[in-house]
Amino acid sequence: MKRKHFFYILLISLLFVSCGTERKLARKFVSQSNDIAVLVVVPEFIFKFNERSDKNTDDLKNLEQYQKDSILVAQTLVLKDVDEAVFLSVLENACVETMKEFNVQAFTLNQLVDFEQNSASKTWMMNISQLEMQEFNSEEWIAQYIFGIRYDAMVDKSGINVASWFEMIPSKIYDHNMAQRLYSEQEIIEEIEGDFRYDEQSNEIYYSYNTDSLSVEKIYNFAAYLGHLYGGYAYDYIMNDYVKKQLPDGKTQTRFFRYNPYTKQLFATESDRFIFLEEK
Repeated sequence: MKRKHFFYILLISLLFVSCGTERKLARKFVSQSNDIAVLVVVPEFIFKFNERSDKNTDDLKNLEQYQKDSILVAQTLVLKDVDEAVFLSVLENACVETMKEFNVQAFTLNQLVDFEQNSASKTWMMNISQLEMQEFNSEEWIAQYIFGIRYDAMVDKSGINVASWFEMIPSKIYDHNMAQRLYSEQEIIEEIEGDFRYDEQSNEIYYSYNTDSLSVEKIYNFAAYLGHLYGGYAYDYIMNDYVKKQLPDGKTQTRFFRYNPYTKQLFATESDRFIFLEEK
């Protein structure tokens, strides 16, 4: 029993030592962030899809897939009016802006010459190789008990899903073999606010609600949010790549860290990060 107890204490002690080493390495990386340069590359276009349940697919059978997609996107409520160039520009600018908040030298493809000539000792390419946007709708059931009786109502909400594929490359030159492939997916959905009410004339209970509807402006604001998110995720990826490579031989990384440049805090995460599609 004592041996078992000793083993647990030893195991916990080793974990604390390992985590402490990783945290120190992450802190060292943060202190050297101004010696890192990142080129942010966004795609030339966005793949758009209509995933609404109320889409009309009549008379599309004999068309090519790209023709079907174009016709279906034209049926969407908001996605059809989103300007791809504006969306990508907003996302790109927000991503670069965020990286600079981490004290990183960040560049866009329009600044390629400056990126190639910079003197940072560590250079990376963050290539958003593909970006997809889907407009969808979903049903939400609302339930409430009134005087012991359950009342239900169904509301239909629209949303936009954005899925992005990334390549993180530790080089000034694109090299397919060096790329770590990553993924991230987020969505924005309409918000519903309402309550059940009594109609005296019909003597019935009904659900009255207002919808904070999606708009093109909200989608562009969402692009800015994604740019900030991707910028932070990219920094965290580079930081953890440094930690993994600086650990002593035989040691493996036990935690993935995120860094908050505003509070100067490091914290571990399991899901708030890029998804690894493969391990390099």
